[in-house]
Formats: sequence, C-alpha cells, structure tokens
Amino acid sequence: MKLTPADVQRQIFSPRFRGFDPDEVRTFLAAVAEEMAGLQREKDHVEQQLRHLELIVTEHRERESILKNTLLTAQKASDDIRETARREAETIVKQADLQGDRLLELAQNRAHEVERGILELRGHRSALRTDIRAIITRLTRLLDLQEEAEVEDNLRFLKRRVDFRDTEDGLTLRVRVQPRSSKDALAGEREGALVVRLKAPPVDGAANEALARFLGKALDVAPSAVRIVAGTSGRNKLVAVSGISVATARARLSA
Repeated sequence: MKLTPADVQRQIFSPRFRGFDPDEVRTFLAAVAEEMAGLQREKDHVEQQLRHLELIVTEHRERESILKNTLLTAQKASDDIRETARREAETIVKQADLQGDRLLELAQNRAHEVERGILELRGHRSALRTDIRAIITRLTRLLDLQEEAEVEDNLRFLKRRVDFRDTEDGLTLRVRVQPRSSKDALAGEREGALVVRLKAPPVDGAANEALARFLGKALDVAPSAVRIVAGTSGRNKLVAVSGISVATARARLSA
C-alpha cells in the first residue's frame, strides 16, 4: 500500500468507544512507517546516486580545469616559443646582414686591391715589353753590324778566294745558299764557295729564282744570264753566268 500526503490528510479513523480503533491506527501507522521507510531508502539511494554523479561531475570539472590549464599552458608555451623564435630569427637576420655587409666591403676592397695590382702589373708588363723590345732592337742592330763586318771582311777575300772558273761564254762559280734569311745579301766565302743569304724559302724553286735575280743584280747582268748548273734542290750549287769575265765578276763583287 502506497500513501500520498493527500491520503494521510484524508485518512479518517472510525470512532470507537473511548477513541479511535487502535488496530486501524496501528495498521495505518505501520503502512505509513513502511512507506516512510521506502521513501527513506529511495531518498538514500537517490542521494547516493546524486553523490556519485556529483563526484563524476566534480571529476569532469577537475579534468576540464586541468585540460583548460594544460591548453593555456601549451598556448602560452607556444606563444613564448614563437616569440623567442621570432626574436632569434630577427637577430640572426641582422647578424647575417651585418656579416654580409662586412664580407661585401672586404670583397670590394680586395677587388680594388686586385684591380690596382693588375694595373700595376700591366704597367710593369708594358715597361718590360718596351725594355725587351729595346734590348732586342739593340741586339739585332749589333748582330746586323757584326754580320756586316763579317761580310765586309769576307768580301775583302772574295777576289782571291772564291773559286771562279772561266768558260767559253762567261764563268762558273760555286754558291752556298742560306734561305729564309732576314734579307738578301752576300755573306762571304766558305771553302771556295760564295755564301749568299736569301729571304726566299727553298720551296718550289723560289730560292733558285731569288738567287738568279740576286746574282744578276750583283754582277750587273740579266737574271736570264744566271743559270744553275747543279744543286738545284740543295744548298750547295754550281752556277754559270754568261756575258761576264772572272776579273769583272771579282771586281763587281768586291766593289
């Protein structure tokens, strides 16, 4: 039997002699007591569940608080790391800029020094080239003078030392050619042969033609009067000259 407050309020006890019926009263009280006991048990159970739920809620709130604090701490740490990284990056960039400027300045100074060194070396090279050219010119002049002196000394002996031979229409003489010389010139006598220097190379008869022209001019005869009898492909040649005597040839070569 379940009782409600309204049931308790409307409960009417049957009158008896000398008061209410004790049995009904006891029965009702027992029912009320049982109902109250059930309510107390339900209340206790509800309170126990409430306390359990409160513990769960408290635990969740604590976890939430811990999570919030953790997130805030992580966010703060992240912000601190980001700020530190930004400052360090700015410092590194500034240092790199300063170092780059110093390196650029050093490189520019070094480039200027190298450029000055190159200009100085060019000046020294130009001066040295000029000095070398002057020395070469002087040496060349000395060699030319020495060669001229040797030629003059040799020419003084041409009249009696060059082996001229009379022929029916002129003479023959032995000639030693020195091709690819700096100029066409008489260079004296060697073992009875007239030494002649020619600028022409010994290629395709160029030296032979040059020799005919040179001897024709030196002996005052036409180049066609000069004929190479032997040694056309060598340095030692036998040359025949028509229209001139040995005495005239010696005189003209020694003049």
